[in-house]
Amino acid sequence: MLAKGSPEASPPAADESPLETTHTVADVDMKKDDERKKRGEGPRDEDAAWGSKGRKKVRTTDGNTVKVSKNFYGYKAHLSVNAESEIITSVVVTPGNKPDGQQFPELVQKDEQAGIEARVYAGDRGYDDGDNHEMLFCRGKSSALRLNDYRTKLYPEGLWVDLKASDDYKAGLKERYKIEQKNAEAKRWHGLDRCRYLGLVKYRVQSLMTAIAMNLKRMVLLLDRVSFHGAVKALAKA
Repeated sequence: MLAKGSPEASPPAADESPLETTHTVADVDMKKDDERKKRGEGPRDEDAAWGSKGRKKVRTTDGNTVKVSKNFYGYKAHLSVNAESEIITSVVVTPGNKPDGQQFPELVQKDEQAGIEARVYAGDRGYDDGDNHEMLFCRGKSSALRLNDYRTKLYPEGLWVDLKASDDYKAGLKERYKIEQKNAEAKRWHGLDRCRYLGLVKYRVQSLMTAIAMNLKRMVLLLDRVSFHGAVKALAKA
């Protein structure tokens, strides 16, 4: 076991830490759940909630195209990753209706408690909140939380325009694809697209175990240059 405080045991420095939210559908049959409620019974999963995962274009009966919300019933896992090593560093879970931006402070605090020295935090527009930018500035960090268009339209000069033009902002956003890949991996290969259990506590267990499994795979690749995906393909052909 490595001694605490030894160079080998130190957490990795992370110049950029991308973060993002992924949604997980609750283990609930909505039709049966509605019937359950009509009988005066409680929902199958009392902690799950309706949330939105963006918007999509649909064509109406009169031929017009409109944007509608893509809704889901379940939970969210908010993740941050070390851009250099691509190791997941923090996980926060919430019901599906909780705003992404409000989970940002806890992700940063978890990183700090673990000794992760991230200098730039990058995220999508869901994390663009004045308090989040200020939190980073007060900690001597840079923000690459993608700005909503209204900020620079309302204020064509000053803080937001300068932030958008900064090297750290541009560099941080270039690293965001790494957390998007992690979320896709978690859903495609580790079952995080649907809850295995009921309740927020058990969803937290599922999310943490998923992050641990993904990190272990990544560590093996970094240390021994062995890809689990490649090894499985090789075994299948043997």
